[in-house]
Amino acid sequence: MSGVFGNSFALVNGFVNASFGDASPNAKICETNITRMISFGNAFVEQVKNATEEQLAEATVSAENVLAAVHPITFSCYTSIFEFGATGDFYMDTFSDFDKVSYNMIHKLGSIYDTVYYLTKH
Repeated sequence: MSGVFGNSFALVNGFVNASFGDASPNAKICETNITRMISFGNAFVEQVKNATEEQLAEATVSAENVLAAVHPITFSCYTSIFEFGATGDFYMDTFSDFDKVSYNMIHKLGSIYDTVYYLTKH
């Protein structure tokens, strides 16, 4: 993916992975299937534009992959909203204790660096 949409998508993915990480396993499933749907959707459009018999046969496979990604996207993205809420509550509890904030900043320094890196790159 490239362009404004691709850069924005990459930035949001980097932020979610750095911020929530393992606290929301459904977010990773959601992200993977959205990426899958976009890539196979783009391939489908190109294959239909080049309407040879071989390209149309490949377009059916691409369409099947797009449709196969829809259920995991709806389920995992919906579920990840609740996981984000629980993680947000945990973060709010952490912000009330300076020792926890200091420990988490040091512990997550690599993820913070990655987030800043992707922010400046995109």
